[in-house]
Amino acid sequence: MQVARGMTRGTMPSVDDFAWPETLPVFRSEATLVSPHYEVWIHRMMPAGVLGRIEVFDDQGVRLGFIEIPARSTVIGFSPSGEPGSIVYVTRTDDMGLVWLERYQVLRNDR
Repeated sequence: MQVARGMTRGTMPSVDDFAWPETLPVFRSEATLVSPHYEVWIHRMMPAGVLGRIEVFDDQGVRLGFIEIPARSTVIGFSPSGEPGSIVYVTRTDDMGLVWLERYQVLRNDR
C-alpha cells in the first residue's frame, strides 16, 4: 500500500502548462486599506528585488506620498482614530516563516 500527497511523480504540471499574463495590475486589490484619517493606502506591485511600496491618497484622491516596506511585509491596520498620533501595524514574515507584528508611527508632512 502507498500513500501519495498531492500529485504523483510524472503528473506535475510544468511552468509552461500555465497561462501567464503579459502584465500584472499596478495595485494589489486585496491589500488596499482606509486609515482612520480617511486616507487610502494601496500596496503597489513592484519588480522582484525592489522594496514594497504603499501609495497613500487623501479623501479627495490626491496623492500624499508613499512609504517603502521590506519584502514579505504587509500593512494590516491602523490605530483607532481617537488615539493621539497615527500608528500603522505591519506584519513581516521572516526567513523561518515566522510572522512578526510591527508597529510604526506615521510621520506626516504638513498638509
